[in-house]
Amino acid sequence: MTSAFWVDPPHLKKTAPEFEDVGKAVADIQQRLQGKLDAEGKCWGGDDYGKGFEEKYNDPKKQADDYFKSLAKEITQIGTGLEEMADTYGKGDEASNKF
Repeated sequence: MTSAFWVDPPHLKKTAPEFEDVGKAVADIQQRLQGKLDAEGKCWGGDDYGKGFEEKYNDPKKQADDYFKSLAKEITQIGTGLEEMADTYGKGDEASNKF
């Protein structure tokens, strides 16, 4: 039993910018959120409760910030990868049609 593998290079190339748009949207959301949080500053105060909150807040905040920056980059790279894949398959199709 054989199985076929089919790729539509023009469709891949057409779809790629959508991933880039989503990546840019995620980056924009992350930047706007960061701007809002920066504008608020350390609004929890400097008493013992505020200090306790800050100790528990900073690491998860940094992790979330790093995650969303990475997510935006990775989604954008998917779009770039799809464009490259479309070009590669397109060239392969052209080459195989010569035989």
